[in-house]
Amino acid sequence: MNFISIQATYSQSHIALFNESLCLEVVSHVDARSSSHLVPSVQNLLQKHDINLSDLSFFALDKGPGAFTSLRVTIATFNGIAFSHKIPLVGVDGLDALLYDMRVHSGYHVALLNAYNNDVYYAVSDEHNVLVQKGCKNSDLLLHDLKNICFQKSIYFSGNGTFLCKDAIKNIFGDNAIFTEPIQEAASVETIGLLALEQYRSQKELSYSIEPFYLKTQLFAVRPGVTR
Repeated sequence: MNFISIQATYSQSHIALFNESLCLEVVSHVDARSSSHLVPSVQNLLQKHDINLSDLSFFALDKGPGAFTSLRVTIATFNGIAFSHKIPLVGVDGLDALLYDMRVHSGYHVALLNAYNNDVYYAVSDEHNVLVQKGCKNSDLLLHDLKNICFQKSIYFSGNGTFLCKDAIKNIFGDNAIFTEPIQEAASVETIGLLALEQYRSQKELSYSIEPFYLKTQLFAVRPGVTR
């Protein structure tokens, strides 16, 4: 079973080719237009390993949350490929995957992703890797809530949202706050692939399109009498 895993929720793109649970190779691009490399990178990766697109069992994608434009472009691109070539898609929650990457550490785990405007997407799990909370919230409000949830507990922080409030985390939690070093910006493309493989093997119905997992609702008010 061959499949492609894609992580492109912010300004970096990572594409991995898997055979079963073995990651054969990862191709990465780090720039503001990383999404433009997605299709050529997949083509080059398959050609290098002498694999045809029709040989793929599925595509694994980080479905978000993440940067709105990157997420939308990535998912729209592979929805199109999946539909035209009848290759199933498996979407993985990026916060769940980031928590999974943190399981090597013993304690509470907090995955933080940048939601912009001082907001963060977050997921919190306890010492037993049980999900405690998940959502999108102002970073200051979240840290206040975490102080009550994880009082005097060791807390591991990871994700690019950590950079936004690292000083505040240190001030509130002191020595109980521990940062993964180096701070991992988002879930690894390898973990996205492995979690997707588990989902693919267990699901009964295959999907050829997925929806972005935004978490942050955008509300646009239209004033009465105003036409657009």
